[in-house]
Amino acid sequence: STPLNQEQFDYVTTIKRSSETLLNILNDILDLSKIEAGKMVLHPTPFVLRELLDKIVSLFVQTARNKNTTLSYRLQDELPPYLIGDQTRLLQILSNLTSNAIKFTEQGAVRIEVSLLRKQQSSVLIKVEVHDSGIGISDEDQTKLFTSFTQVDNSSQKSFGGTGLGLAISKQLCRLMQGDIGVVSKKGHGSVFWFTFEAEVSEIAP
Repeated sequence: STPLNQEQFDYVTTIKRSSETLLNILNDILDLSKIEAGKMVLHPTPFVLRELLDKIVSLFVQTARNKNTTLSYRLQDELPPYLIGDQTRLLQILSNLTSNAIKFTEQGAVRIEVSLLRKQQSSVLIKVEVHDSGIGISDEDQTKLFTSFTQVDNSSQKSFGGTGLGLAISKQLCRLMQGDIGVVSKKGHGSVFWFTFEAEVSEIAP
């Protein structure tokens, strides 16, 4: 086969990126439709909490490095190592918050902190906080963040793409997991996005 010349390569790359963007938008809209129709079902399976965080770091560490930003996590000692929950949906929420944190942080740090809020018999309530040293969010914009099809752009230099559905979907997913989501931020002083979820404790490694 004949190798592509530069112009052809650029066209193919653009088509690939456009296809991926359209697929992401479609998946977001399908997720939202399922949630609104009450058709979103969680699929709990055993997982290792530390491995979940390792996956997030491996997914985003290069993106962070490209912006001279460090990405790290810390698990509170009291946390049970093995849980039963919907790991895919937890990754979806965490990916959304981590991606946003890196997007709005230049030459700084993004830190994920996981802590145990409550333990009752075999279930736990866990809190995940994503701290960033980015540009922060005004009080007015914070009220719009978790609304469908709404985007907040605090940068005068460029616009950030997407459907504006990520946080709205994350909010609904947290509610399905008997949790909540929120933000603490001050413009110019970084942000802390947090969410909580309930999970069963597993005594054995998956």
